[in-house]
Amino acid sequence: MCAFPQERSVSYHPTDYVYKDDLQGLQNCLRLGRGVDQRDPFFKNYTPLMIAAKEGEYLISEYLIRHGADVNARTRDGHTALMMATFNRYPEIVKRSGADVHTMTLQGHTAWSESTLEDRKIIQELLIKAGAGTK
Repeated sequence: MCAFPQERSVSYHPTDYVYKDDLQGLQNCLRLGRGVDQRDPFFKNYTPLMIAAKEGEYLISEYLIRHGADVNARTRDGHTALMMATFNRYPEIVKRSGADVHTMTLQGHTAWSESTLEDRKIIQELLIKAGAGTK
């Protein structure tokens, strides 16, 4: 159980700390045994990395990746942290970690198609350099 000392009966998930942009709380939570890929049980079943990538939390994303977060974990419909980061203009957070640029959702979306939803040329250039759009 991850708990604040003054709130010992309250359990926090790693995703709670990511939503709050609390790297220290996340570090403490993981030290107490929570998993780096433990999904948010209340919202969209996102991993901590998915939330950090989506929100542009660079330090938290890098911390999670360094500590073994699955960069290719998928949501129920197949979205990955890279797709979330791309859609919200933060793809460099996850791309450097070796995330698969060719992963496809159940609806057929890829990181590339997520970037084209808003005509994001800079992101498309970054993805092309990583090999997207070549298959």
